Amino acid sequence: MKRFLLGALVLLALAVLTLGSCAPAFLEDLNRAAGLTDRMTLVGTVGAISLGSDSSAQFYPTKPTASSIGDVDIPSGIVFSSNSGSASINFAYNTSNGAQTVFGVGGPLPPLPDPNYPAIEIYPLTPSSGVATTLAVSPAGGAYFALSVTLPSGPFAIGSQSQLFLVNPFPPPNGVFPSGYSVVGAQMEPGPGGESFNFLLFAGSTYYIGTANGSSSGLSQTGTVTSYIPGLPGPPYPQQALYGVTPSGAAYASYFNGSSWVCYLMTSSTTTQLTGITNRIDAVLTSGDFLSTQDGTLRVYDSTGTQVLSRSLTGLQYCYETYVGSIPYVFFVLPMSMQHGNWAFNVYAIPTSQIRNLGG
Repeated sequence: MKRFLLGALVLLALAVLTLGSCAPAFLEDLNRAAGLTDRMTLVGTVGAISLGSDSSAQFYPTKPTASSIGDVDIPSGIVFSSNSGSASINFAYNTSNGAQTVFGVGGPLPPLPDPNYPAIEIYPLTPSSGVATTLAVSPAGGAYFALSVTLPSGPFAIGSQSQLFLVNPFPPPNGVFPSGYSVVGAQMEPGPGGESFNFLLFAGSTYYIGTANGSSSGLSQTGTVTSYIPGLPGPPYPQQALYGVTPSGAAYASYFNGSSWVCYLMTSSTTTQLTGITNRIDAVLTSGDFLSTQDGTLRVYDSTGTQVLSRSLTGLQYCYETYVGSIPYVFFVLPMSMQHGNWAFNVYAIPTSQIRNLGG
C-alpha cells in the first residue's frame, strides 16, 4: 500500500508540472496500459527527466537487491534515447528535488538490416558493493561498452570499451575465449546468485557454447567453451536478436536470416527449426517459455514453439528477467511522455510463472 501511495504522489506531482489546457499525455499512457499493469506490481517511478521533444526512450531499471518483491523500490536506471538518428545512454536517478541524469555515452545509430533489429542491447547487472554495471552492445555498429555507476548518484563512467561485434565472423571479446572462436550471439542468463553470459561461438565449420561473467570492467577473462552443438543452416549469422541456453540445457538462436526471423533449437545431437516462431525472440525465460515483444506485441511461446499468448503491450517495454530472492520476475517499464520533452518511467514486475495469465 505504501508503494502505491508514493507512486500516486509522484504521478500527482508530475501532473502539476505538466498540467495544461488538457489532461497530461502521460495519463493517457497509464490508462492505455492499465489492462496489463493492473496485474503487475509497481516497483518504482523514475523521473521526470528531459530528453528532448522528438526523442524516443527506453528505460532499463537498476536491478533490485531486495529479497522480496514488497521491498523492491527502483530509484534509478539506464535510459537509452534516440533523436534524429543519434543515440545516447544516460544514468537517471531520483533525488529529493526530482530526477537527475548523468550523461553517459552517445553517437550515431548504426544502420539496421531489419526494422526489428535491436540497435542497442542493454544488459544491466545486479549491483555489487554499491556499484551498478551495465553492458551495452551495438551489434550492427561494433561497439561494446561496460558502463558503471556508483549508487545512488554517480559518478558514471565507461569501464571498458572493445570491439565485441565488428565483422562476420566476429572476433571474441577481449580475449575471453581462445583464439579461433568467433562470437555469433549472446544472452544474459539470470540466476539466484547473479548473472552469467552465454555465447554462441563459431569455429571452423561448427558451433559451440561459451560462458563468461560480467564485471565493472567488462567481461570476465575466464570464459570457457562448454560444449559442441550442431551447425545452423547457412553461414555464421551476426547477432541480430538473441542466443541462449534453455533451462533444459538446450541452446537456441533467434536471428534475421536476411528475409525473415527464424528460431532454431539445438541439442547435442539435433538442430530443429521452431517453425511456429516467426518473430524476434527477446528472452528465453526460466520457465522455458520464449518471449517476444516485436512490433509492440507481447507473444509467449512454449518450448515447442507453439504460441500460447499474444496481446498488445499498450506501450509497455520488456526490460529483463531477474530473481527477487528465490523467485524469478519479469520486469517491464512504461515510458510516459510529458510536456517540454520530459519523460518519466513506471517500473512493473510480475512473477515469471504468471506471464501466461496476461492473456486472459
